[in-house]
Amino acid sequence: MDGASEWSIFWRIVGPMAQPVLAVMFLLDFTAAWGDYFWPYLVTNSKQLLTIQVGIVSLVGVDRAFVFQQDYGAIMAGTMLAALPVIVLFLALQRFFVQGLTVGAVKG
Repeated sequence: MDGASEWSIFWRIVGPMAQPVLAVMFLLDFTAAWGDYFWPYLVTNSKQLLTIQVGIVSLVGVDRAFVFQQDYGAIMAGTMLAALPVIVLFLALQRFFVQGLTVGAVKG
């Protein structure tokens, strides 16, 4: 790339090579933030502001001192709703994962 500017080199060479790494970092950071439980549990003080993860735990009854009949259907539905964005995001970024795995596997 003789005569290319620094930005041109970055966008045409470094950018495409960094896409798999950026996709993995984005998915891992999103999954960690989406599944966070402790911080939202600390800062929310009303039932209307609960995140879905804290809501699932309140359905299970971990924060209560008494035992009651659990609604497993609601717990499983909430868990599926909580997992759905991560699954969709992984399916959207799956080609970057495969590309990152196979980029060094091609010989010669």
